[in-house]
Amino acid sequence: MTSVADFIKLPKKDFHSSLDLGMRYPSFVTWAGFYVPDFPEDGSPVKIEMRSQVHEYTSMRIATEDDIKKLLFLSISENLADNIIQTNAAIDSKLFQNCEKNCEFFQLLKTKIQKYSGRTKSDTFFALDADSVDFKENTLQFAKSFLSNENSKGLFKGIYFYGKNILSLTENSAELKELIQTAKKNGLKIRVNLSPCDSANDFFRVLDFFEPQVLINADSAANSGEILALLKKNSIQTVITPETQFKDKKMDFSEKAKRMRSFLEAGIETFLGTQSILLFNKSISQFASELCNTGLFTKEEMLSILKNC
Repeated sequence: MTSVADFIKLPKKDFHSSLDLGMRYPSFVTWAGFYVPDFPEDGSPVKIEMRSQVHEYTSMRIATEDDIKKLLFLSISENLADNIIQTNAAIDSKLFQNCEKNCEFFQLLKTKIQKYSGRTKSDTFFALDADSVDFKENTLQFAKSFLSNENSKGLFKGIYFYGKNILSLTENSAELKELIQTAKKNGLKIRVNLSPCDSANDFFRVLDFFEPQVLINADSAANSGEILALLKKNSIQTVITPETQFKDKKMDFSEKAKRMRSFLEAGIETFLGTQSILLFNKSISQFASELCNTGLFTKEEMLSILKNC
């Protein structure tokens, strides 16, 4: 059996995290000044139907730029506590709209990241929620104007798409396709969360439309030799997170470890990410330990995986 102590001292990377929801619940409550109704206080993951509510409460609580600064600090502090030296951090587009001017948010984010860059580096990804009720009319238009802003250049490494309705974005969306192609021409990477997908057809639709470089929670694809071959051929990376809900199915950590093993044996670069410490209550060290304790990875293998990140 392994423990957090076996991994916490190792300098490592969190390959997919959240800058706005990357803290523990007690820290969030202290920042927010209130408790989120029905939030699990036993350390279990937040149910999938509650996650959009947590995002809404977070956005609702922000009244000033100082609120954003403090929120980001909580996530960065969690990185430091787990000896994370680099993270690929998503930050939700809804957060940006709380600054009166885009340029103010750019400066705020740059300043916060640079302040701690000597201890933990944060590569930020602009996160777009496919479940936004006004995605095409508002979220997409905001993303186009935001990413075309001169001040955003060099600040974001890419775009991250997530949400239960991720597949619906592939339908009749020439405008979104244009945004993705423009982003890639400008050197931005595309990341997609595939937890709502559970069939080969779903995966092929997403891969064809988004042409992503990184797949988050593609665990369900690990049983398809055809998809594994496609990922390998196109050098698409995968990230395993503590997410256990895949569409209508649940997957325990033993099954997740099996899927991770399949990716690695197929020659696909595979990494660990927290996704959101607030929602899943797992640091990289905790997650690595639990995957080892399934008996499918040795401590030495996991240490090697973390070092190679």
